[in-house]
Amino acid sequence: MSLAFFNTLFPDTGSGRDQGYVVLAMFPEGQITPGSGPTDLHWFAWPSQKETIAAFCLANHESDIYTSAALYKTKGDRKADKIAHQWAAYADTDNLDLSKLKAEPTMVVQTRPGRHHAYWVTEADDALRLTELSRTIAHTHAADGCDKGGWDAGQLLRVPGTTNNKIRL
Repeated sequence: MSLAFFNTLFPDTGSGRDQGYVVLAMFPEGQITPGSGPTDLHWFAWPSQKETIAAFCLANHESDIYTSAALYKTKGDRKADKIAHQWAAYADTDNLDLSKLKAEPTMVVQTRPGRHHAYWVTEADDALRLTELSRTIAHTHAADGCDKGGWDAGQLLRVPGTTNNKIRL
C-alpha cells in the first residue's frame, strides 16, 4: 500500500496541524460475513499518523480494508455531519468500462481484476457538493455499469493493496 493514495485524497493544506481523522474499516475478526458490513473501525489523525496508516494497511494487507474519501472531525462516528474535510468525488465503477467515463479521474484503484473505484480530486473542500457530484457521476453512468448506490457521504471504498476476499465467497 502506498501513501500516494491517501496523500492524493487528502492534500496538504500547509497548516502543519492535523486536519481530521482517517477511518479504516474492516470486517470483525477479519472475516467477511454475508449480510454484514465492515464495522471494525480504526481511526488515525491526518497527517500526523500517515506512517501508522501505511503500517496498519501493510500489516493487514490480506484483509479487506476500506476507507472513505473524507476526514472526520472526531473519532468514532462516520456520519455525514461529522465530516471535517473532503476534496474528492468518487464512483464505484466495478462494472463500468472506464473508457465510458465522461471525465478523466484523478486516480483509479483496481479492486480486483477488471473492477475499479474512480476518484476525482478537486481543490474544493465541500463534502456536501462533492457527495452530490458523486451521486451525479453514479447516476449518469449507471446504464453503463456504475454502481448507483456507491455515492453517499462517508461511502466506504477499498484501500488499494489490500485483499478482496469477497471473490473467495
